[in-house]
Amino acid sequence: MIGDSELRLAAIDEWGRKAEATVKVTRTAAVSKSDTAYEPLHPDKVRGKPHPDALALIIGIERYESAPPAEYGANDARMFYDYAVNALGIPPQRITPLIDDKARRIDIDKALLTWLKPQVVKGKTDVFIFFSGHGLASDDGRDLYLLPSDGDGALLSRSAVRRKEIIDIIVEAGARSATLFLDTCYSGGTRGKETLVASARPVVLVGKDEGVPPNVSILAAAANDQLSSSLPAVRHGLFSYFLMKGLEGAAAEGKSITVGGLESFIAGKVSVEAAKQGRAQTPQLVGDGSKVIATW
Repeated sequence: MIGDSELRLAAIDEWGRKAEATVKVTRTAAVSKSDTAYEPLHPDKVRGKPHPDALALIIGIERYESAPPAEYGANDARMFYDYAVNALGIPPQRITPLIDDKARRIDIDKALLTWLKPQVVKGKTDVFIFFSGHGLASDDGRDLYLLPSDGDGALLSRSAVRRKEIIDIIVEAGARSATLFLDTCYSGGTRGKETLVASARPVVLVGKDEGVPPNVSILAAAANDQLSSSLPAVRHGLFSYFLMKGLEGAAAEGKSITVGGLESFIAGKVSVEAAKQGRAQTPQLVGDGSKVIATW
């Protein structure tokens, strides 16, 4: 039977001499290959129509100076770069990737203010932000922050980037739309077993979702009181993996992908996979789900 068993083995030879041994055996339930096999990511599987006026800032952080690692955050960003080019149709020269120690607070501020903002053409440019790493909410839950590689949870407002500030910069520049893909959470947990907040037991910091302007959509990995998980079998964040699978065409409606269609596909996959890890994770959409982000 499955579970723990104790077996007593006895051997008797032709002269009647006997030897005995007791062996403890643990049998686990069989897992079918279909439960553990994940399709490799194929960013070249789809060729979206060119989107020459779009801009993308891609941030992925696994190694932090003052925080536990965010498992596979750098992998997520490196892979998403090809989806930005192939699925979203953004020209490579209009994409800036910031990974690990290249994603300090000053690097992110510089990319937003001196690279992205000046290139926004009012009413014409669509902006995409991808972030994979740690996030935290302020003590009162009013502000949600993305943690740069040199960020410190003890000095959150001084060392992290406020989510609303990113949106404000894009909106004030006059972008036609902004779409944020955020593989992070704000609960004080990590993709592993560690926490970002000092405590004798896990602490959940529930951030309050901020309202967004009508031309902004945020697709986030989890509810604010949940953890964002990783998927070790593919070496990516759980949300990021299915986000990219969706952009391959799994979330397509005809020959286009909307933010709402993407969220629906991801949510159906992520919640099931997170449950296998003993976690609850439900991706969240804030903003207009009818926005088309990819066509071919």
